[in-house]
Amino acid sequence: MQDLKGKVIAVTGAASGIGLATPQLLFSVGAKLSLSDRSPIPLEKATQALLAAHPTRDKQYIMTAEVDVISSAQITSWIEETVKIFDNSMGQLIRQE
Repeated sequence: MQDLKGKVIAVTGAASGIGLATPQLLFSVGAKLSLSDRSPIPLEKATQALLAAHPTRDKQYIMTAEVDVISSAQITSWIEETVKIFDNSMGQLIRQE
């Protein structure tokens, strides 16, 4: 696997299923995470589980946002906030409607 330590990775659907499994692996190898989901309570629970599983990592390495990926405006806002918080250059992929 490529070295992802310190890299910022955005994950949608992060409260369950593969959207939850992906951040678990990424966080374990040192990535910073921007997690989104339509459901804020399960997303917060997922974030707490990530932090509990990796007690040496700090919450400053995870940001969360309630985002419905059907809305390109919400996606854009989430990615802009991610860049602002992590002060990083990130590419973005937005489906054209």
